[in-house]
Amino acid sequence: MIDSPDYCTCNNNKNIHTKFNDQGSLSICDNCHKLVKDSFKTFESYPVQNYVKSRRR
Repeated sequence: MIDSPDYCTCNNNKNIHTKFNDQGSLSICDNCHKLVKDSFKTFESYPVQNYVKSRRR
């Protein structure tokens, strides 16, 4: 399978940043400024967590 030129082809893409929009998040390589393959996550795919802190009485 040949990688699409629309995706990052850097050997070391540890320098990435995450962008968010109304559909989800994706990672962009800081070296070539292209999308990291398979990095898109919809908000529905994030695990649901309870962020309510318990109160001490």
